[in-house]
Formats: sequence, structure tokens, C-alpha cells
Amino acid sequence: MKILLKFSRLEMETKNVKEEQIKNDWMLAAAVLDRICAFAFAIIFVVGTVHFIAINTTHHGYVLSSLKRLWLR
Repeated sequence: MKILLKFSRLEMETKNVKEEQIKNDWMLAAAVLDRICAFAFAIIFVVGTVHFIAINTTHHGYVLSSLKRLWLR
């Protein structure tokens, strides 16, 4: 009976270790994906902001005249 309990305990500990390893692998994968998404968001945000500023500073008169024409129709 003691041998069976020791085997069951060892089996459970092995199972718990494997589950913990799988959980840690998934946590690492999630952390990597999180970093990739954060990096992509930062790049898109910076490029969009620069583009917005560039368009507004270089085409300022054109945008205002277009809006005035649309408003006066």
C-alpha cells in the first residue's frame, strides 16, 4: 500500500511539474506577443503622429481653402 501511495504521489508531482512547465512556456509566449504588440503600437503611433503633423504643416492653406469651399456650397 505504501509503495502505491508513493507511486501516486510521485506521479502527481511529475504531472504538476509538467503542467507548471507548460504554464511557464505559455506565459513566455504571451509576454513575447505582448512585447511585439506594444512595439507595433508604438511604431504606428509615432508614424501616424509624424504624418499628421507633416500633413497639417505642409498643406495648411489647401486644407482650409477646401473646407471653406465645402462650407460655402
